[in-house]
Amino acid sequence: MDIQDGNSQEFSKSTYVGNPSAVAYDHYTGNVWLAHMESGTISVLRREKDIVYRKVVLSNMGRLYDSVAPTGIAIKPAEG
Repeated sequence: MDIQDGNSQEFSKSTYVGNPSAVAYDHYTGNVWLAHMESGTISVLRREKDIVYRKVVLSNMGRLYDSVAPTGIAIKPAEG
């Protein structure tokens, strides 16, 4: 997934991040990835000027491939 070239309208303004269980920083794009154990979500933060946008990329909706309680996160910026 290429967040950098994505449509910024898909992101919502972030007002509260909460207490993430894991954080990863993409040094190529500047995106910050967060794993939230309580809500069972993985989200990405992107900054444009003075506004921080957040998008949930994986959530616990009860499907087989959903995250249940992510305790860690790893990204491979060089591979996209």
